[in-house]
Amino acid sequence: MKIYNLLILILLLVSNWAFGQDVHFSNPKFVASYFNPAQTGVQSQKWQIGLQHRMQWIGIGSGFQTSALSAERRVNRMGFGGQVFQKKAGIGNLKSMSGRGAFSYTQPLTGKSFLRVGTAIGFRQNSIDPVAMTFDQQFVEGVGFDSNLNNNEQFLSNQKTLVEGAAGLVFQTKFRKIDLTIGGAIHNPHQPNEGFQTSTALPMKMVYTGNLKVPINQKNTIVFNGFYQQQEVQNERLIGFDFFRKINKQTTIGLGLRNRLQDAWVASANIEWNNTKLILSYDYNTSSLRQTTHGNGAIELGLQMSFGKQRIRQAKKIIPRTIPENRVEEEINIKDTDKDGLIDDADQCPNLPGSIQNNGCPDQSKDSDKDGVPDELDQCVYLKGSIETGGCPDSDGDGLLDNLDKCPHLKGTKAANGCPE
Repeated sequence: MKIYNLLILILLLVSNWAFGQDVHFSNPKFVASYFNPAQTGVQSQKWQIGLQHRMQWIGIGSGFQTSALSAERRVNRMGFGGQVFQKKAGIGNLKSMSGRGAFSYTQPLTGKSFLRVGTAIGFRQNSIDPVAMTFDQQFVEGVGFDSNLNNNEQFLSNQKTLVEGAAGLVFQTKFRKIDLTIGGAIHNPHQPNEGFQTSTALPMKMVYTGNLKVPINQKNTIVFNGFYQQQEVQNERLIGFDFFRKINKQTTIGLGLRNRLQDAWVASANIEWNNTKLILSYDYNTSSLRQTTHGNGAIELGLQMSFGKQRIRQAKKIIPRTIPENRVEEEINIKDTDKDGLIDDADQCPNLPGSIQNNGCPDQSKDSDKDGVPDELDQCVYLKGSIETGGCPDSDGDGLLDNLDKCPHLKGTKAANGCPE
């Protein structure tokens, strides 16, 4: 039996049940909402779609291949999304199809800190082809494996469908110009049955992520990242960095280097043009499997596109009225439309009678995002802003609201759509 067939067979058969590795990518940020559903719909634009494909262990025949398709939608503080995955490997034609829907909610903590929570639920269907596999009972000394011999294995079914679920938290903050994001998620806490022959519980999995984004100057940025996931005794530890350089207003290029401890070095290159990102990475195997793979690990390709600007209610245009020449300026300045004792110039609700303590607004006025602008006057009811910006956020203070700013966390100019020149 060829060595790669033996390796795949060992992977397929452990204690008389078959299994396939969980979704595994060298660039987990491209499917961040799968690993942590709290990352669903956090993009600056309305929609985001992504494609990713990974070919693993290309040096040992029918290695793992994983494909992913995702779509996400942002609606104010909420995020909605879904992912579809296909995995296949081995001489036993192990295949796995899964789909899930995800939801997230963002709660502002301070002007520069956010807490996100998310959950996801879906299904997975695993299948194998026992006829294509060989077993110890079919081995003939001096001849090899004879597929015509009875393998004496009893498979109750060659398909298994199970329900999957996940939940996660993400904390994001900014100090000076540095962005920090950390998160954690739990997958399949209910441990569904995935056995083909006997009842076998799928172990729950824990995932932890961290990113530190440090601007070097107006054109260069470095992002340090860490990724850790553990499922029973198995774990994956991925640490490294990405360097990004802005070429012009539309184009940014990046190079990355990561190490999957005791497994592989991962080199990546990516390019971002307008709202489209393309990334290509290669794994160089450093584990004990290297002798078989000749160092070949995996090739991975990812594509991500964002589109659709967030719609924010615009303030009503104020049409100036013609003032008769015989009206004195003092009479205009003391106008009190709602007769609540505060002149219009100082009244945040000039058309609603209120109290001085509430800046002229009704005491019962609701301020959902606690930014000092009541909901009836707030153009971004659930996003914390200021009175000067109509209640909408302008994180970098460059005069462009975040939804219109292509670089919402870097102070820029209107001519460069909010990005540094």
